[in-house]
Amino acid sequence: MATLKTRISFELKIGNHVWKGGDATTDLSTTVTGEVHDIKLAITNSSGDDYNAEIAWATTEGGVDTFDFIYIESDQDVLVEFQTTDGDFHCAVIQVLAGMPVFLNSDLLVVEDDTAFEVVNGTQTTAATVIDTITVQNNTTGATTANTANVRIVLID
Repeated sequence: MATLKTRISFELKIGNHVWKGGDATTDLSTTVTGEVHDIKLAITNSSGDDYNAEIAWATTEGGVDTFDFIYIESDQDVLVEFQTTDGDFHCAVIQVLAGMPVFLNSDLLVVEDDTAFEVVNGTQTTAATVIDTITVQNNTTGATTANTANVRIVLID
């Protein structure tokens, strides 16, 4: 058992207006009991717009069944696809900008087959399914020269 500490804050100043949120000095703490998986990827786009992708983690390839925390950082812009195969294929994609890490504290993905998404319209309790594959795509063009996205993903199961 260990204590996971995170901090999150932002500040935006435009002219005389300032927007702030979070707290950069106070730890947000939670207890985690699982193993740490530190995944490092180097995804190269060669000359040309090939936008290569790599599976970073999958339950079908020995990945953990669930995770309680995920941290993602990259030195290039990348797309991260979270997939679930709860009988059908579903996914959500986020962009992680170079030098702007993100983290999630759940492995759940809400999927919906209807055009009326229940989270938005509030018509029913929406069930979430567990993410079972994470794929990362280097989203920086290699049009004139090769570039490599160095990606780090830390999972705690």
